[in-house]
Amino acid sequence: MDVYRNDFNIDPLDFWRSADAPDRQGITEIRYVEGHYALWDELRARHPGLWIDNCASGGRRIDLETLMRSVPLWRSDTGCAPGHADWDQVQTIGLNQYLPLLTSCAWEPKAYILRSAATGGAITQFDYLNDQFSMERPDLR
Repeated sequence: MDVYRNDFNIDPLDFWRSADAPDRQGITEIRYVEGHYALWDELRARHPGLWIDNCASGGRRIDLETLMRSVPLWRSDTGCAPGHADWDQVQTIGLNQYLPLLTSCAWEPKAYILRSAATGGAITQFDYLNDQFSMERPDLR
């Protein structure tokens, strides 16, 4: 195994709270997080050089302990749809001060869109199956 991608994509708080007695709120969340780190540590021990792609519900799992084990190759769910170049720029400005590697998604083959999303890498979701799509576009130069 070379890459393990972990996508969370739920809001677990209600599940965690309903599992705990009123005087023990938070214990299920603590145990979940401890298990999460233990799983990733074991994967990395069994597969030296493993990359863990931390895709986690719109970037809600970009914390120091997680970042010691993974890279956020899909930093935010704002990348799930086109039209967020301004958000991409703000996230890049903020996160690049702390994270050496992260990526986002560009939805259109336009220089402004690509440059707004590009960081240490860029993910693209161009509509290349559309008959009208062409990579030979002057705005990419």
